[in-house]
Amino acid sequence: MTVHERIAKAVSVIAATDFTKSGKVTGGATYNFIPIGQILQAVRKAHAEAGLFLTMGPLEYDDAHGEGIFTQDRWTKARGHCEVTLNGADGDGVSFTVPFNVQDNSDKLDNKILTNIERQAYRLIYAIDEGDGTDPETVWHEDVVPVSKPVKSRAEGDRRDNERAQRKERILNDIMDLYLDKQKFEATSAIVNEELEKFDSPNLQNLNAERLQVVWDRIQKEVM
Repeated sequence: MTVHERIAKAVSVIAATDFTKSGKVTGGATYNFIPIGQILQAVRKAHAEAGLFLTMGPLEYDDAHGEGIFTQDRWTKARGHCEVTLNGADGDGVSFTVPFNVQDNSDKLDNKILTNIERQAYRLIYAIDEGDGTDPETVWHEDVVPVSKPVKSRAEGDRRDNERAQRKERILNDIMDLYLDKQKFEATSAIVNEELEKFDSPNLQNLNAERLQVVWDRIQKEVM
């Protein structure tokens, strides 16, 4: 069984998992998220069944792209990238670059970097979507209600939210299919990383449907 076939098997296991956004961030913005423990539990089960394991390369910082470790007030911030490899039990593997962007005001920065890389890698590979309109990154101009115009009905708003969520899910699935294509993986991965940097986003799942469409349009033009 090739590593791509193993990944496809793991995807089917993850797809059947019901994730709960039981974590909560409060402060300047309040939103819920899937705790890393839930993701790791589901991934361990999927990897055990599919014969996969993840390895990480060294942390890298590119000065030309504003990456590095910075100290601001009481916070230490790290922004960089790491090459990870999803390995199959037969010795083959698929490598790709995962960006990370974390901050901490204690001695836990290294743990946060590791957790962030794992979260972004698995959400990218298995299209684990946290967006439901509550994350600040999903706010888009269409969500803002003009003062001079009547407010649309709740049903109309729900319909539009559902359409955006379905469009986002379709695009994520299409991009995932290209990641599993040996001939298109490298080109797709390069475009995704470039666009994530432009949008200052750690992963595709954090992009709203409109920005994700920009990424997909470019992939269709340059890869398909």
